[in-house]
Amino acid sequence: MKPKPRGALARFAASIADAFALTSGRPEPCALADLAENTLGRVTGAIQPFEDRVIASPITGRPCVYYLVTFEATEGQRVKDEDGIPFLLVDGAARAVIEPDRTVKYWIDGGRSHVLRSLDEGNPYERGMCERWRVGRRYPVLFREVILGIGQQVSVLGAGTREPDPHAQPEGSYRGEVATRLRIARSRRVPMEIRVMTPLGPHGL
Repeated sequence: MKPKPRGALARFAASIADAFALTSGRPEPCALADLAENTLGRVTGAIQPFEDRVIASPITGRPCVYYLVTFEATEGQRVKDEDGIPFLLVDGAARAVIEPDRTVKYWIDGGRSHVLRSLDEGNPYERGMCERWRVGRRYPVLFREVILGIGQQVSVLGAGTREPDPHAQPEGSYRGEVATRLRIARSRRVPMEIRVMTPLGPHGL
């Protein structure tokens, strides 16, 4: 039997290392500017819009890049609704595009909660959720909303590839070199994790 090519062996070893790093609580945090391409790392930075896109959280209307709404009616009915978009992670001059998908694991504490005692008290989103899930007479309903807001500090576990950064500052390049940024997306080997590091201000979480 022929030995496996070196490239295949390297990819297999990398997958084992990634799995070990995830289960053992590593890798250690590193600066965004220092994370090498195609390397599993945990980086920290502030959330900024990517391509000027934000979404509004459906209950409080706050600008964000991700929201999760849960509501609980009497008799134990519990439903969740979430949405998210790509965003920029910024740490000084270093930038990365973060591309979450439905498999991303979020760690967000806090949030805003309120009790809806009748359908008439709700905003259009809340009324629509109650009607969609046929809450009927099972009031009160407890709504809770958490978000990833603009400017919030988060850590991201993942790996990425480098691409040209069209919005980098001029001093980011040297002798005509093209400035680059990371694009971090979910890996087939290791799922992405996003963890809130600091809460938002008085008008945030």
